[in-house]
Amino acid sequence: MAQTLAQWKKAGLWPAHPVGLNLGKSKSTPLARAAEDYANSFRLLRPHADFFVVNVSSPNTPNLRQLQDKAALDEILAALQQIQQAPASANAPPPRPILVKVAPDLSFEALDEILELTGPRHVAGIVATNTTITRPDTSDPQLRRVYAASGGLSGRPLCARSTEIVRHLCRQTRGALPIIGVGGIFNAADAWEKITAGASLVQVYTGMIYEGPSINRQIVNGLRRRLALAQALAHRPALSLFDEPSAGLDPDGVAVITAALRARALAGQSSVVASNDPEFVAGVADRVAMLHQGRCLRVAPLEELLAEVPRRRIVELRVGDEGAQAALTVAVAERVASLPGIRLVSAAGGLVIAELEEDAALSDLVAAADAIGSGVRSLEVRRPDLRECFHALVGRDGEAEPPAPASGGAR
Repeated sequence: MAQTLAQWKKAGLWPAHPVGLNLGKSKSTPLARAAEDYANSFRLLRPHADFFVVNVSSPNTPNLRQLQDKAALDEILAALQQIQQAPASANAPPPRPILVKVAPDLSFEALDEILELTGPRHVAGIVATNTTITRPDTSDPQLRRVYAASGGLSGRPLCARSTEIVRHLCRQTRGALPIIGVGGIFNAADAWEKITAGASLVQVYTGMIYEGPSINRQIVNGLRRRLALAQALAHRPALSLFDEPSAGLDPDGVAVITAALRARALAGQSSVVASNDPEFVAGVADRVAMLHQGRCLRVAPLEELLAEVPRRRIVELRVGDEGAQAALTVAVAERVASLPGIRLVSAAGGLVIAELEEDAALSDLVAAADAIGSGVRSLEVRRPDLRECFHALVGRDGEAEPPAPASGGAR
């Protein structure tokens, strides 16, 4: 490994960001010689990484977790510390930060014993946590078969316990020791939970497998939005302005923003929200201003606006494949417009939107679309919302533009 890492550096393939290496004991090394094994690996790899994690918590190496015992771990950390403090030579690398990775199955008392070593052994931080040997209760036969397998369990079942560990470690150290939160992180909401529990950084494993490399960007963007919101609301201003606060957020992030705005309203604090998301506006506003082409068309309470819209059903049909969407959309729109009790609202890009009178048959609309071979891919039926309020105000009949910005005031 050391040779491969050296070749990567020489070839200019080394990344610009810090690189950490995980140190674990070889399965063939007896526990009595564990400190020597960790020291040999560290000595050899120290020139090739920016920081190291002492892994004494993997359930996949037999008996490795016994090294979380305070005396055994102290022996390992002392061996690494001795290497760090050796007299410097011309080619010796500088001291590297060393962190310890702990198991989620440890008691708080055992964790506190590990924390007692962080000062004397110059531990730079704690990674919380590794995978768990605990299995959730389930009545699902398939999950029972999965849980019967040996080894550590990661992902969503680990999330709550790892957060508990992070919170305990932060509380015990009063936030003075960096903590890397790991376990069940799939989105910005999960990462935010770890950070608010006390994590300085977060690490993703299972989430990367299921969500792909883009998970990093999604989490970072979501955290930035949450941080901006927290900073904006930290001093509880009497009036706050928000521009598209729900844009680019996952559903959990939208829920966080929604809850924050509702809490401000309950506290008697006013918020002005500019948004193109009618559903979000309806969830946070008590008064809504409809804007179009630089003009304010209407300002009224949310319920008043919704009450003025005829309570017809709205049907959204998605038709055709990408290659034939244009022609099929036009054909379906013409057929739908000819049906009794149905009014065509818009048709573009494979999406046909229509209004149905209460006595109009939904099956007639679907049958009409199928009759011309449109290949209906999806169908959604809903009641009118702020989009229809906007349509009524601007008098659009059949245009295929998105709804205009809606400004909602919550107070």
